[in-house]
Amino acid sequence: MANVLLNPCQTCTTFVVLKKHKFHRHSHVSGSRTRLECKNINRTSSFNYKSSAGVPLHELPWASFDQYIEDKGRVIRSIFPQKSTSQQLNEEEWIVTMTPIEALFLKCEPVVHITAKCISEADDYPHEIPSHITKFLKVHITRVEFPDLNADYLPPDFNINAKGALYLERQGRHKWMKNQLDIS
Repeated sequence: MANVLLNPCQTCTTFVVLKKHKFHRHSHVSGSRTRLECKNINRTSSFNYKSSAGVPLHELPWASFDQYIEDKGRVIRSIFPQKSTSQQLNEEEWIVTMTPIEALFLKCEPVVHITAKCISEADDYPHEIPSHITKFLKVHITRVEFPDLNADYLPPDFNINAKGALYLERQGRHKWMKNQLDIS
């Protein structure tokens, strides 16, 4: 009996066809093998994650949350760990090299491309954000790269799409810093 180990990202698999001998009912591999190749094997998998959280926040009169989220670079640096490095490309775009990820014998440092935009017009709010919110930070991960990882370990159509929002919801004397995240 043979064992077959398929890499989920490989696009070509070779199969050996077993021929039946005339005198036996059992299958065996004959001297001349017939080979079949499957050129396009589509193995797809998907992942979807949604999260919403709220944390109580004490807002100081001289340091408002709305002013804080306008400093997008500061918010990006606070979202990602200290060991990661961020590089601002322009007013709304960053490239973040994240801390290394290790799995089995592989190690890589993902590179994330992020756009962050501060929105204060209620007409531009997504339906998840209440219209009474004065300002929110919209974050979108546009691309994820794994430069240290061999291309054979990633499917050619690999894509991560992440969108999020960060805002302050005021309910009387109570204030909640809320975030929403949708990864697919």
